[in-house]
Amino acid sequence: MIIDEISKIANEIENDIVEIRRVIHRNPELAFEEFETSKIIVNKLYEIGISDVEILEGTGIVAILEGTKKSNKKGKTVMFRGDMDALPIKEQTNLHYKSLNNNMHACGHDVHVAWTLGVAIVLSKVKHLFYGKVKFVFQPGEEIGGAVKMVNRGILSNPDVDIVVAGHCWPDIKSGEIGIAQKVAMASTNTFKITIEGKGGHGANPHECIDPISIGCEIYSSIQKIISRRTNPVNPTVVSVCSFNSGTSRSTIPNICEIEGTVRAITYEEVLRINKEIEFLSQKICEIYGGKSTYELGGICLPVVNNEELVKQMKTSAVDIIDEDKIRIIHYPAMTGEDFSEYSSRKDGIFVYIGCSLENQNNKLHSCKFDIDEKIIKKAICIFSKFIIDYLN
Repeated sequence: MIIDEISKIANEIENDIVEIRRVIHRNPELAFEEFETSKIIVNKLYEIGISDVEILEGTGIVAILEGTKKSNKKGKTVMFRGDMDALPIKEQTNLHYKSLNNNMHACGHDVHVAWTLGVAIVLSKVKHLFYGKVKFVFQPGEEIGGAVKMVNRGILSNPDVDIVVAGHCWPDIKSGEIGIAQKVAMASTNTFKITIEGKGGHGANPHECIDPISIGCEIYSSIQKIISRRTNPVNPTVVSVCSFNSGTSRSTIPNICEIEGTVRAITYEEVLRINKEIEFLSQKICEIYGGKSTYELGGICLPVVNNEELVKQMKTSAVDIIDEDKIRIIHYPAMTGEDFSEYSSRKDGIFVYIGCSLENQNNKLHSCKFDIDEKIIKKAICIFSKFIIDYLN
C-alpha cells in the first residue's frame, strides 16, 4: 500500500530531516537573507536526484518533480510551499541547538523547510506511484510579503499550478493532532499609522497649545468603538493599537503624536472599510481640536481561504495517517495573517495547522521561548505526501 511505503521512508529519513531543521534553527536568517538556508535546501534536492531547480529573488527555490506512473490523462500540478525566513528575536530557550545570532525561528519556518524537504524525499522515492508534477517552493520573506515577489516571477505557471498546499506548525493544537479550517484559515490583515500634528509649547501653558497627545487619546478611544458599535459581532474583527508615541520631555507639550496599529478581518473588503472609518474619525477629531492628521495605510494581506473540496480530500488522506478524532475541523479563522493568500487567492488552496504544542511550556508563535515537539515533522511529511499523491492520482 502507498501509506506503507510513505511511512517506511519517513521513518528512515526522520533523524536526517530533524537534524536539518536543527542546523537551520541554529543559524536563522531574516527575510531575503536566507542564503545559507537556501544552500542547504538546494544541496539536499540535488542529493536526492531533483535537478530541475531554479533560484528566484536571490534565495527562493523552485524545484519540480514529475511522477512516472503511466496514465492517459493529462497530469495535474501541485505546488507545495515551505517558508524559510526567521524573525529579529533573541532566542531565550535552553535548546542545545538554539540560535547562534540575534535572530530566531520563532514562527516555525525552519520546521516548514524540514517537512517540505521531507515530502520531496518521499515523493522522489515513490514517483512511480503517481502521475503529474509537484512544484516545491521554498519561499523567502514570508514575514514581509515575499509571496508577492514570487507570484510576480511567475511561480504559478510553467507548469501551470492546479492547487497550492502549505501548512503551519500550530502551538494552539496538541502535538499529534491537525487542524483544517472549513473556510477561512487566516484573516485579511493590514497596518496603519496616524500622524497627529498639533502645536507644541510649555507644559505650564496648555491653553496656548494644541495637545496632540490629548487628541491621540480621543482617537484611540474612538477606534475601539468601531468594533464594539459599528461592526457586526458575528464577524471576527480586530483593531489593535500597538504603538503610541509622542514627546521626549516631561515639561513640554510636543508637536506630533504617532499612533500605529493593525486591522484584521475575514475579508479584504472589511479591512478596507474599517481603515476608512479610522481615517475618517482621526480627521474629524483632529479638526474639532484644531489639529491635523495624516493616515498611512500599510499593505493589505488577503485572507487565506481553503477550498471546500480540498478540505474533504485532506481529511480523507489524513485519516490514513492519524486517527479521525485527532483531525479538528476549524470553523473560526486565526486572526494572524499569512502571505500564502497570494497563492490561494489565485488558485484553489489548502492550508493546514500541524499541532506542535509541548505540555507545560509557553511556546506561542513569535515568542522568544517558542519551541515544538519535533515528532510532528515526520507526521506532517506523511500527511502531505499522502494528500499530494491522492490528489494527483
